Amino acid sequence: MSNLRAKDLADQLQLSPSTISLVLNNKPGISPSTRKRVLDKLSELGCGDLRAKSQAPKTGCIRLILYKKYGNIVTDTPFFSSLFDGITTQCQRHGYALLTTQIEGGHIAASSLLDCDGIILLATEMQREDVIPFEELPLPLVILDSNFEGLRVDTVVINNFQGAFDATCHLAEMGHKEIGYLKSSVPINNFQERFQGYQKGLRHSGLSFSPDRVFTLDPTTLEDSCSSFQKSINKQMPTAFFSDNDIIATGAMKALISSGCRIPEDISIVGFDNLPMCAILQPSMTTVHVPKQQIGRLAVDRLVRRLEDPGEIYVRVEVGTTLITRDSVCDLHR
Repeated sequence: MSNLRAKDLADQLQLSPSTISLVLNNKPGISPSTRKRVLDKLSELGCGDLRAKSQAPKTGCIRLILYKKYGNIVTDTPFFSSLFDGITTQCQRHGYALLTTQIEGGHIAASSLLDCDGIILLATEMQREDVIPFEELPLPLVILDSNFEGLRVDTVVINNFQGAFDATCHLAEMGHKEIGYLKSSVPINNFQERFQGYQKGLRHSGLSFSPDRVFTLDPTTLEDSCSSFQKSINKQMPTAFFSDNDIIATGAMKALISSGCRIPEDISIVGFDNLPMCAILQPSMTTVHVPKQQIGRLAVDRLVRRLEDPGEIYVRVEVGTTLITRDSVCDLHR
């Protein structure tokens, strides 16, 4: 059976030739059941030498690229730590080593990125034009945490619009008619989608949008958010705020409390991300939960699937969110 071709075996098993090639070369990216089917078929055909070669220990490699355009969103926060944990765990499950590369300021040495089987690009801080150099790399690519129209690549994103819509509607259901927005000073796609969800939530609830209720905060740290909001606090504040993320919401909460406001009696606040600190704040914060580890795992699964079958259609995986109600929102109906 030394003349057995990958295409012949693929036809017999109704698999793609690329899948057979990955098994024959003992590359990761194949499900255990598929790998077993191929190995069993090799034994059935008397190809013991090929089977032995296919079981020799080898390891593939996935590269995670952390792209920092602004440098103050993709940082060492619990959000990205959980995301990274999910990616690391799933790479191990699929038998891939994980390399991590940080790119700052858009400087890319493409040749240094090619020593891997595929790339997961953390695109949180990226704009459409920033992705072009990565599209041109001769490697499978999955874009994580940002959505771009017109790309022929696999994408895994959060349903930011729905999460913000749900949070805004919740505040309206609690009787709030003046709902403000705590907006990041850094323009990233996720935040823009949340702002759109907030506006749709207002319209759905029969409430009007007012630019005067939008306050722009520095999202870098809790302290930065707090100090930037303190300059904006006035007597004409809305009764509730939805925030771009938990860090901004927590900074604003700290600033409001220091100015004499009571949370939630005077002003209610809802965050986004459900970072661990939300449960232990006083008061605990209502927020939008994002399944961070699961998103990381899905990105790896999508890349492995692409490696297994390069000809598969491109997909956009959108992960849903859940509103977690705690003590930072006052029910005005009571």
